[in-house]
Amino acid sequence: MIPAALTVLVFGFVSSLVLTPVVSRLATRRGWLDRPDGRRKLHAAPVPRIGGLSVYASFALGFGVLVLVVPQAFSDGFGVNNRYLHLLIACGAVALIGLVDDIVGVSPWAKVLVQFLAAIYLYYYGFQIRALTNPFGDVILLGYFALPLTVLWFVGMSNAFNLIDGLDGLAAGVAFFATISLFAAAALNEHWAIAFMAAALGGALLGFLRYNFNPASVFLGDCGSLFVGFALAAFAITGSMKTSAAIAVAAPLLALSLPIFDVIVSLLRRLIRGTGLFAADRDHVHHRLLRLGLSPRRAVVFLYGVAAVLASLSLATLAGPQQVLWAVGIVFVLVVWVSLNRLGYAELGELQRLLLHRLVPDRRTMANNVSLLRLRETLIEVDSFGEAWDALIATVAFLDCRKVEMQLRPDCTQGIRRAMSQAPPRSTFPCWRADGPAQAPSWSWTIPLSGANGVLGALVMDFDPGQESLGFEPAHLLDAITKGFSLTTRRFLTEPLVTDEPRRILETTTSQS
Repeated sequence: MIPAALTVLVFGFVSSLVLTPVVSRLATRRGWLDRPDGRRKLHAAPVPRIGGLSVYASFALGFGVLVLVVPQAFSDGFGVNNRYLHLLIACGAVALIGLVDDIVGVSPWAKVLVQFLAAIYLYYYGFQIRALTNPFGDVILLGYFALPLTVLWFVGMSNAFNLIDGLDGLAAGVAFFATISLFAAAALNEHWAIAFMAAALGGALLGFLRYNFNPASVFLGDCGSLFVGFALAAFAITGSMKTSAAIAVAAPLLALSLPIFDVIVSLLRRLIRGTGLFAADRDHVHHRLLRLGLSPRRAVVFLYGVAAVLASLSLATLAGPQQVLWAVGIVFVLVVWVSLNRLGYAELGELQRLLLHRLVPDRRTMANNVSLLRLRETLIEVDSFGEAWDALIATVAFLDCRKVEMQLRPDCTQGIRRAMSQAPPRSTFPCWRADGPAQAPSWSWTIPLSGANGVLGALVMDFDPGQESLGFEPAHLLDAITKGFSLTTRRFLTEPLVTDEPRRILETTTSQS
């Protein structure tokens, strides 16, 4: 069977090599291009975005060849011959809604609805999660919970690969390593139907990577990323079913843990921040690697290495004794914890800090602290002082700040106004006041702004009267001002030389009216 599977992989590879340029030219002629916007889409020129169509077509062709040439490959038992045809149909529906989104755009909920219906369709054709592992005893039968958990698995994996599709070749490459791992798992369990289908998909992905690796000439698009995640979810359910219960759960989870990790972290970040679950941002794992200084190509290669290691660990849990599973699990948890800290997610760091102080964290305080932590990052990355001032005002206004006044030395005031002449702020400068009647502040802070030649001036900030508490950690505000706004001010201000006359050093003061 292995030579036949390798033949299928080669067929999928060649089909993808041939079909991808055809799809790319079609997309270019019809204007189905992903155009750079200078924010999230940083590629230099418009790129065809329906490359996933060639991956699905190559996968379907591999399926058709198998049905014609090796029909016994799909005979896993009486009454189940045709369920792989149903898998192809369900994957086609998911690929189709992704294609429609790539061409004309659809709402996120419409895509989730199609994934939901396709998952239910497959559930009734045998693709089911019916039990979970209990490491301290027998397996836990899910009963009525089997359907919702199966649907959640399919929808979650489909969107997980969609979320990591942010750099050239990333989603397709990670999917390739996961596919090869799931192929090996199915082959070890003599689940040849899934092994052949995984081989067809692996070949299609490998051929597509010829055009998708940095610099990409075609993108996978929602058509490809949603379909690939959905197909891998099906392979994971069926391909490991004949092993012991513990291994059957751990192996596919390890093979797919990189996209699972990214989607879980993304959901946690958005819940903590209070933003929409489908809101796009630039805080995925690959974005964080770019901020750490890696080039896009090196970030992708690094994540390829991670995916390859995880695929190898998943196979080790299949081939080794159960003690190997426990050892891998402990190492995996430690690596995840170190990775979260190294990637520097403000939301998760704040959650960890607050959980050390209280069992149930105050969501308002947590969200405010995250806003201040993100403010510091934003201030470092702005392109003008006006943009920095607007970012500061937008954040502190959300914290019920009533007034922000920037008091600078006269020579610095002239310099900062020159810096703002090309890009003035939208908010009132140098003194911004919130709407509403003026009242004596309950909290008033004076925070010095340090410069290379002494103190530039200070920020005076008044907060809403009548509040029993600030609703955020003062240390985070001080950090954002002294290590973010102060440095940004110096960056856009050419300081004059100071004389030897003594200067009064401003000190941070906190007063309660």
